[in-house]
Amino acid sequence: MKNICMLSILLVSLLPSISMSQASWDAVGPYGGWINDLATDASGNIYAATYVGGVFKTSDNGNTWVQIYNDTLIIDPRAIGLNSSGHIFIVTSVQGFFRSTNGGTSWQKVNNSLSTRNVRTLFVLTNGDILAGCFPGGVYRSTDNGTTFTTINNGLTNTDIISLAVKASNGYLFAATYGGGM
Repeated sequence: MKNICMLSILLVSLLPSISMSQASWDAVGPYGGWINDLATDASGNIYAATYVGGVFKTSDNGNTWVQIYNDTLIIDPRAIGLNSSGHIFIVTSVQGFFRSTNGGTSWQKVNNSLSTRNVRTLFVLTNGDILAGCFPGGVYRSTDNGTTFTTINNGLTNTDIISLAVKASNGYLFAATYGGGM
């Protein structure tokens, strides 16, 4: 009992230092819709894919945002990714896969070889390959900057993909499915 009391006193005495050392959050936008995904480039720019609002970019840690795309072409961007060449990739739940090779000034629809336009997630690997998770359709891989895709669904029991992750230490790919586990 004495040890439990001493431990409790120690923990209570540490609480002020724990709460004081935690970071605080500041709202920095962009405003006007919810943000589905964020990505950063090598220069430290942050990109935001927003529902209805389009795609935004900030170069000053969120103090100001520039809309780099908002048109009926891209509705509901679900995920955003960048490669080492600075190309920006957007996936949507309605129109599929888009690529910009000029910083967001213009966009190309690159849905070649995708069985659906309902793309929910993407992941750009360090080697430049692009993974796209579709709902339904499974996981697709592009080795040519998004121009074409091939399926990599061997072993998937559910092809309704909602999220992808890669474990860098061993190269394992994880696919989160809607109702079918991971």
